[in-house]
Amino acid sequence: MSDLRLPPEILDRVIDFLHDDLDALKQCSLVTRSFVPRTRTHLFVHINFESDDDLDAWKRAFPDHANSPARHARSLSLGCPDFIATADLGEGGWVRSFSNLVRLEVDIVVVPCSQRG
Repeated sequence: MSDLRLPPEILDRVIDFLHDDLDALKQCSLVTRSFVPRTRTHLFVHINFESDDDLDAWKRAFPDHANSPARHARSLSLGCPDFIATADLGEGGWVRSFSNLVRLEVDIVVVPCSQRG
């Protein structure tokens, strides 16, 4: 059997066609290390931190801010903004690694004070 090699541009295009199939993208990222950068551009386009557990899981998976897939994120949703802000201040500004955002969504819950009579 011959060793078939396709140009990286062709392989990137194939991965781009899978942009809306997260399971297929995850499988592609496991095939070879050379697929990882392109699959990350699609897998991490939207990041959602609903709780401090989500944030902790992200930091465990990607301890080095400079090498995390955060730069691929175009949309960031924060469901726990107080925890995020505190963690960011205490850990050297990891939120800045999300450098290509075009959308930022922050969920803030405001609980009204009881009215005094």
